[in-house]
Amino acid sequence: MGHDPLTGLPDRGLLSDRVGQSIFNAKRASKSIAMLVMGIDRFTIINEGLGYAAGDQLLKEFGERLSKVVRQSDTAARLDGDKFAVMTPISAIDDSVIVAEKVLKGMRQAFHLKGEDIFATLSVGLSIFPTDGKDFDELLKGLLSAMSFAKQAGGDQYRFFASDMNTKAKNRLELEKRIRGALANNEFVLFYQPKVNPKNNQVRGGEALIRWMDPVRGMIGPGEFIPVAEETGLIVDIGTWVMKEACRQTKAWQDMGYEPIKMSVNVSAHQFRAKDLIDKVVANLSSCGLDAKWLELEITESMLMNDIDAAIARMQKVRDLGCGLSIDDFGTGYSSLSYLGRFPITTLKIDRAFVRDVQENSNTAEIARAIIGLSRGLNLEVVAEGAEILEHVDFLRDNGCDSIQGFYYSKPPQRQGFRKNASQARRVKSCV
Repeated sequence: MGHDPLTGLPDRGLLSDRVGQSIFNAKRASKSIAMLVMGIDRFTIINEGLGYAAGDQLLKEFGERLSKVVRQSDTAARLDGDKFAVMTPISAIDDSVIVAEKVLKGMRQAFHLKGEDIFATLSVGLSIFPTDGKDFDELLKGLLSAMSFAKQAGGDQYRFFASDMNTKAKNRLELEKRIRGALANNEFVLFYQPKVNPKNNQVRGGEALIRWMDPVRGMIGPGEFIPVAEETGLIVDIGTWVMKEACRQTKAWQDMGYEPIKMSVNVSAHQFRAKDLIDKVVANLSSCGLDAKWLELEITESMLMNDIDAAIARMQKVRDLGCGLSIDDFGTGYSSLSYLGRFPITTLKIDRAFVRDVQENSNTAEIARAIIGLSRGLNLEVVAEGAEILEHVDFLRDNGCDSIQGFYYSKPPQRQGFRKNASQARRVKSCV
């Protein structure tokens, strides 16, 4: 029991001792205390992207910031890893909110790591003695549940503990267990949504979209299980399976006589930063004999911003293989346009947010036109997603968009062979 050697803050043992003493005093005076537990959002990604030395420096600097924003009567501590805690006496719940907001604000200033300004955020859980627990361990259990819910809500925010969080936390652990079982039992399937040339209605590509065929609940969409897979690291195994299956199916369609198309697969941040990314791409292509030019990896712009030079080097290795490289959801992230010319990409995807109301919103229409013009100026293919009505297709075609995907042409069918003409697409027997 003492102090954390990296940050100099009290460690978990010392915090537990101080909380116990504070609870004893609070009981005697009929007072309350608040506890906050905070975790750094995307800390694993920062560690992997910049190295563990930079991660340690971030933890040390955050510890210094935390010490500056808490009062002398408070105790700031490091629990373990990227988790920190604050114990503070309060006279009203609003006092704990003030502390949480001060901590969140202090974190939002850039950290200068390895010559770069890195922005990180926190997820904070709050619990109150005596309403949320009678001792340190009970309070901490609720805090970790509340912090987890803050992360699930997108981070950079706080959540108060609520009694139903323990039930939800148990459900989340059960979901993680079931995801592992789904991988082992081949319960995941891919659906393929065509990308159509609006000038001639010919299918020129597709995107592989994962679904979970649970034997009890039926089909489960990615929005329910992908966040848990990302948080637990299972997304790497899932992503590897998606790439392998998409490559296999694409080659199988070619062997059946269909005209070759380029298949896109989404790559998670964990996959993209993994040291064996290139090895896995090569292995998946080789296992089914698919030429690299028929595979395209889709990444999001937010995945590239922690370490630009390392991201560009990794992207170039993908391009050197002959694979395509697409930036998905372009315009919704925070990358600088100055970086765009440096990225060795082949495709920009216009997010559905800039497509859904182009027929009636002049501002949205101008943004879509600008992205199309930017793509053409950089000699990139531009793909628009989310086209659901004829007006969307007419606008995108008239403004020079290369490819369109969306419900107007097709919902993503499972294992469907792509006909050359989108208007003649029909279900064919799978070659599985």
